[in-house]
Amino acid sequence: MATSYATVAELEKRLRRTIPSDQVEYAETAIEDASLEIDVNCPLPDEPTDQDLQARLVVVCRMIKRAYAVPDEAVGVGSVQQGAGPYQSTLTFSNPAGDMYLTKADRRLLGCGGQKAFMIDLTPQQGGLGPHAPECSLHFGGDHCTCGYDIAGFPIFSGAS
Repeated sequence: MATSYATVAELEKRLRRTIPSDQVEYAETAIEDASLEIDVNCPLPDEPTDQDLQARLVVVCRMIKRAYAVPDEAVGVGSVQQGAGPYQSTLTFSNPAGDMYLTKADRRLLGCGGQKAFMIDLTPQQGGLGPHAPECSLHFGGDHCTCGYDIAGFPIFSGAS
């Protein structure tokens, strides 16, 4: 079971409302689910700081707040429209399914949302000079090939086959 990063009392404080007693078990489960989602996507460092744990508390509560934004009777409904005469009112839910997810801001707060540069070498080369033999003068700053690769297409003046 995942570590829960928030309590129902902390969730109530951040939601600015009291969770009814018949929904406390659901709130506890939601806290566990959100905590697991965070652990899977943004693993804790080996030695977490108080700031790391506080960030997880904030993000858990944000995730649940987004999920709670849709009334129970409207889960799965994208929008609600009402009209009376010439007056119209439309509500569009940004999270109609009531899903818990991490936003870019959440990932930044947790320290796992940044892009990272990397490179994939599509032409792996031995010593940086491709198929030239290790003893070829090109490996040592020479200006011409001494292994014969440039003549035969493979090293002919070395122990390489």
